[in-house]
Amino acid sequence: AWGSARFNNERLLVERLLQQGQLQAAYQRAQALLEQAKRVGPTAYAGADYDLGIAHFLLGRVLKKGGQAAHALPLLVEAQRLFEALGDSGARMATISLTDLADCLVALGQLDEAVTRYKDAIQRSEKLNDVRQVAVGKGQLAEVLRLQGRTADALAAHAEARDLFAAQNEPA
Repeated sequence: AWGSARFNNERLLVERLLQQGQLQAAYQRAQALLEQAKRVGPTAYAGADYDLGIAHFLLGRVLKKGGQAAHALPLLVEAQRLFEALGDSGARMATISLTDLADCLVALGQLDEAVTRYKDAIQRSEKLNDVRQVAVGKGQLAEVLRLQGRTADALAAHAEARDLFAAQNEPA
């Protein structure tokens, strides 16, 4: 029967395929996972509403990694919306979805909008006391600032990210 355990098994399979660079297989599995999550609906079992958000997010991430940023955008927007609707239990994933959405905007050359989204994601992560996600956001923001030719701002953001990672014992 379809439920939380089966969803998580399928999710882990997609993540593993993505890590291995098997984008076509990851895409097919992520697409099937989203279709199944939509079919059973957000009230099928405890946590199905969260899983529906994860399914949107995961397919968006697969498309993003596969160079299909324009196709990933609506999935990530929907994932963010679904997670925000969950309140506190979805807040962290809403922020991560927003960061991935900003990554897509960078890939599409929409740098000003990406800066706005990264800053929003950083503020949300700070409110959640998610120091690692703040550091990730600052690193990604720094790269966009560099692409915009804002070297001094980019260096400052990179230094902030480096210091946050070092404080979290993640020097790499």
